[in-house]
Amino acid sequence: MLKYLVYSKEKFKKGSGLDYPKNEELTWILVTNPTEEEHRTIERDFELYNYLGRYSKETRSLKYSNDPLIIALVDYYLEGSDLAKSNVLFYISQKAIVIIAETGEKYFSGLFDMICERFEKERKKDINRLFYDFLDRDINENYDILTKIDDDTSRLEVESLKYNNEKNIQSIINLKRELNKMTRRFWSTAKIIFAIKKETTSLKLTSEGLRTLDDIYENLIHQIDILSTQKESLIDAITIYETTVSNQLAKINNDLNTVMKRLTILMLLLMVPTLIAGIYGMNFKYIPELTSPFGFFEALLIMLIATSALYLYSKKKKWV
Repeated sequence: MLKYLVYSKEKFKKGSGLDYPKNEELTWILVTNPTEEEHRTIERDFELYNYLGRYSKETRSLKYSNDPLIIALVDYYLEGSDLAKSNVLFYISQKAIVIIAETGEKYFSGLFDMICERFEKERKKDINRLFYDFLDRDINENYDILTKIDDDTSRLEVESLKYNNEKNIQSIINLKRELNKMTRRFWSTAKIIFAIKKETTSLKLTSEGLRTLDDIYENLIHQIDILSTQKESLIDAITIYETTVSNQLAKINNDLNTVMKRLTILMLLLMVPTLIAGIYGMNFKYIPELTSPFGFFEALLIMLIATSALYLYSKKKKWV
């Protein structure tokens, strides 16, 4: 989808589609989820032949050119309640700014409409101001993303208290990996902002522009610090999970020892009558009590007394 805002003869004109006015005093074009036809048109009108095939493949933010200023940013935004990512190409010259985002039509169109409304009210034809406002609002949106990640981190910390939750630990590892990527991408974006401040580009930096770039840079550094804190929280969540697993394994081992101990005592209790029965079952002619009319009952009594004595001793020692 292509949307545009042009300024000519003291008038603003806003619209959409490939029939945007050419060679006006100021042209701002936003393309989201670009079609092949939109790619070809933008490529031809702004001579972006070497960049449209590259920006969507970048894994971090890069600066391609100073004049015109052409940069590719790896941008994050919220799509509903989900974290989403889009590669965005910026083209800034003295009279035009073109922003191409491979995804995120709803998010970037919302930014475009918001800035256009403010821009038309102020009636300023400052191309740099458009770039600053867009970038500033976009970077500030990262705080909503970080809040969402913070909520996810808190939930994962609570879930890490549950034993045998492999899905949760995998979620922690995946989020930690994504935070590492975000940190690298925020750093690369911060380096580009710093370079724009220091190098000669198509942007005509005023004192207000420098202050805005300083704010954007400081926000990125602050967001990187927040990401570092969140990564530490995830490491703590992994530690909590490891402790939970260790405690559960210790409990299982203790329960197993208790069962083995009780089985051993049971075997000993059974061995006593078995031993006595085995002795009286030997095939000898002369065995005590063999001819006694009460021999059977006497043997049973001996078994009962011996087994009871062993049971009481075991209970006193707390083996059972």
